Amino acid sequence: MYLNEEEREVYEARLKWLRDEEMALKKAEKKGIEKGKKERDIEIARRLLKLNIEIDKIIEATELDKGKIEEMKKEMED
Repeated sequence: MYLNEEEREVYEARLKWLRDEEMALKKAEKKGIEKGKKERDIEIARRLLKLNIEIDKIIEATELDKGKIEEMKKEMED
């Protein structure tokens, strides 16, 4: 395929835009997955707290930090 200089610039600009859009979508997808995982971990931690599971075990299961779990426990007690 032969393109003149102007057509080539338009073509390359379009390719760059498409690549940029693809990367933005991949980043958004990854961020959404991470957010969903964190929300799921929080829900699991709440359920484990209701079952009176030790905080250390909850940390191990969810990888949430101790402060967050203790905060959730206090909120559940109030």
